[in-house]
Amino acid sequence: MTKSVITKEMKPKGVVRETIVELANQKGAYIIVSSSTNATKTQLTNLIDAMKKVAQEIPNGIELYFDFYDQN
Repeated sequence: MTKSVITKEMKPKGVVRETIVELANQKGAYIIVSSSTNATKTQLTNLIDAMKKVAQEIPNGIELYFDFYDQN
């Protein structure tokens, strides 16, 4: 998985998914699970950073908890 894939997942057609906005308003969590990804710690950090970057575009985006689960 790449940063661009994450961005497309979170922002289809360039608009942040409404469910992500709702999660932010509830101080929830957004977790991506990829059984086909085997990432290093640095790569995982970069993928989570990509998720956080998208969240900066919405109100309360900073309130979201992000994580990425790979095959490990």
